[in-house]
Order: sequence, then structure tokens, then C-alpha cells
Amino acid sequence: MSAFGRGWYGKHSDSLDDHGGDLCGGLRAAAWWFNIGYTIALALLLISGFVYNVEPIRLKDRAFLDVIAESFNNPIRLWLGWYALLPETSFPPLSIILAWWFFGALLMAGKRYAEFRFIGDAERSGQYRRSFKVYTEKSLILSMVTHANFFCFCMGIAIAVYRPNLVFVFPLVVLAIAVYLNLAMSEAEARLEPEHLLRSPWVILCTLGVVVLSAFLAWTNLDLTKSFHFFEIISGK
Repeated sequence: MSAFGRGWYGKHSDSLDDHGGDLCGGLRAAAWWFNIGYTIALALLLISGFVYNVEPIRLKDRAFLDVIAESFNNPIRLWLGWYALLPETSFPPLSIILAWWFFGALLMAGKRYAEFRFIGDAERSGQYRRSFKVYTEKSLILSMVTHANFFCFCMGIAIAVYRPNLVFVFPLVVLAIAVYLNLAMSEAEARLEPEHLLRSPWVILCTLGVVVLSAFLAWTNLDLTKSFHFFEIISGK
């Protein structure tokens, strides 16, 4: 171990031993009560926390990777819920995992953009968050658009394969994303804390609309895609 490593460990060894014991105990308890899939997901949550926050990697300070790393909590939470209810031999569809990941990345990029504009000063923003020394308004906008496109692509695949009726809720999903981006980019909302974006009445209304309509379309016995020939060629004969 290097001199730096010995000094750091010596300074924090008691804290590491205490928290390490708690973490190991928590993983053992999870392995006892849940299956191996849940335990692995819980371990991934722990690892992602270290990778995001702890030197020398600390992705929190690295532009673009900070958004990807922080939003990785979304698929981890999906796995935790999945394996809490289903056996370890099953695995959620990759299209849904990626869609949920990119949706989280979209929200995190929007949050970064709102923070960047809320501070309104390049030097001060770089002191607040190191990744802001690299980010610009243009790069953050491009990041949001990229994550939104990937989310729509992956979610479209999942819907077409598993719940075709949900194609009819997608316009409302796009509207909700547009409302969120409009709030993040507006001059008035730039003066608000980023968390306030998700508390906007318009965002809440669109989200509730998506949830209600999705629940109806997912559980109805009607095959609306067939009724409207959504995936079929309409023949004139």
C-alpha cells in the first residue's frame, strides 16, 4: 500500500471497519431473506455508490459520465423490485432496463442543465460541481436530447413486444418530456432550484395522465392496435 493509502486508511480505518461491518451484515441478511439476484443487485447499488462518490474514480466529477453513473440507480432499483418478487432464474427485458436507465439519465441531465443556469456563472458553477468546468449549455441540451431519443427507442421496442396497446400512451409520454424540457430551459424556471421542476403542476398532471392511461391500456381486454390496424397493412381488396 502506498504512503497515501496508508495515511488515508489510518485516518478512516475505524469508520471503514464500522460501516464495512454494517454493509457486510446487510448483504448477508439480504442473501438470507432474498435470492441471489436481489443480493447481486444490492451489491451493485453499493458499488455504484463508491464509483460515483469516492476517489480516485469519483464519476460525480466527470462530465457526462456523472449523469450515466447516477442514473444507473434506476435499473438497479428495477432489479431489486424484480428479484424481491420473482425467482433468480428470470431477468427483466433488456429493452425495459435500458429505457429506465436512459429515462433517469434524461432527468439527471435536465437537473444538471437547470443547476448550470440557476448558478449563472461559469466559474462559480465549476466550484460547485467539477463537471461544470466541462459542461456548456449546448452540450447539456444535446445530452438531454440524446438520452430522450434513446429512451423513446428502447421504450418503443418494449411496448411493441410486450404491451402493444401502450403505443397509444406514447404521445402523452412525449408531451411530458417536452413539458419537462421546456421548464428546464425556460428563463423563469432557471431561477428555481432544480428539484422544483418535478413539482411543477404541468409535470405532475402529465405524469398522472401517463400512469392512468397506461394502467387502462395495459389491463384492458381490448386489442386496440388490431382495431386501428396499427401494425397491419390495410389492403384495399
